[in-house]
Amino acid sequence: FQTATVADADSASVTVTVTYTAANGTFAGGGFTGAAGSYSFTGSPLAAQNALRALTFVPTANQVAVGGTVNTVFTVTVADG
Repeated sequence: FQTATVADADSASVTVTVTYTAANGTFAGGGFTGAAGSYSFTGSPLAAQNALRALTFVPTANQVAVGGTVNTVFTVTVADG
């Protein structure tokens, strides 16, 4: 999410939520709260942007055999007010 941009001209606060298949891993950093599958952050648009950019996905260890792959789709939503 290093190039994500969060902006809202008429709101002092936004909530960013990131959802995905929980079995695939967790997030670290960024100040988000939650648990595997759903994390959120509430703050100013700039703070939310910085938090999203600092978020790091940590895949589940040994989820598949060596050489195998797991696809993880992330859904990012931003709500104001």
